Amino acid sequence: MRHITAVALSRLTKSVLIGILATPLAGYAIVLSTDFQDYQAADTDDLTYGLVTTFPSTGDIGGFYKLKSGQQWVGQNPDATKGNTSSQVLGGGDQTVNSNAGDFYFPDYEYLDGMTVKFDFYNSRDGTNENDSVRVSMLNIDEDPEPSFEIRNDREGSIFIGGVKQTAVTNFGANTWQSFTFSFARGSGGLYDMAWELQNLDAVETSVSGTVLDLDLDEDFNAGFTNGLRVDFFDQNDGTNHKAYADNLLVTVVPEPSAAALLIGVASLGLVFRRRSVRRA
Repeated sequence: MRHITAVALSRLTKSVLIGILATPLAGYAIVLSTDFQDYQAADTDDLTYGLVTTFPSTGDIGGFYKLKSGQQWVGQNPDATKGNTSSQVLGGGDQTVNSNAGDFYFPDYEYLDGMTVKFDFYNSRDGTNENDSVRVSMLNIDEDPEPSFEIRNDREGSIFIGGVKQTAVTNFGANTWQSFTFSFARGSGGLYDMAWELQNLDAVETSVSGTVLDLDLDEDFNAGFTNGLRVDFFDQNDGTNHKAYADNLLVTVVPEPSAAALLIGVASLGLVFRRRSVRRA
């Protein structure tokens, strides 16, 4: 059944794939969810290990958190007027190394079949290096996992998907909250199709989107398995000034997706879009 659904997904048009990103299909299970609201915020931006011992907190879903490099903290939202009104978020930066990464593990290994990942991010304008970025990666299942498939958003606007720069579109730059969603569908032969959408949370109906077809990820993910999400606030050269933030991490999966669930999701797209149009009118 998994292969039947995956093949059907790979044949969907771009518009339907993008619609699926916003429409939870029946049977989706949440394996990671946190909005960082229930954690004690750091008084400063100094390194804190709070998430190591307290994640997941009440209301969160996930396995555990591990600080990989640099520093991360839970602190005040840098600008709650830019589309994300959360009082506190995950932050990182202002470090002596060029990467401040934290790993959020799933409770168990998960298939990439039917997986959707969503996160909000904010690149600060502090510092001078235009290539500072927020990078969110899937983890492989080694004992010391490394990121494999990566979504990178630079503060000057560049978007990299799986290491490939998207030349036709850009993100919405620095000092604004944005939301990135991407979804995998596994087809025959172990190849994946991916649809993605990036929204500017500070502007109604401002978004860019695209698809990436025939991704060969099984070598990176050990036949389709992954076990976590890495959030990395990365600077190229300006480690003393760059700061970035993330919020609302959400990963959902369909361990055994069914054709019925797929059809329900596709059939509901028109209703979902119609309701959104009414709300925004």
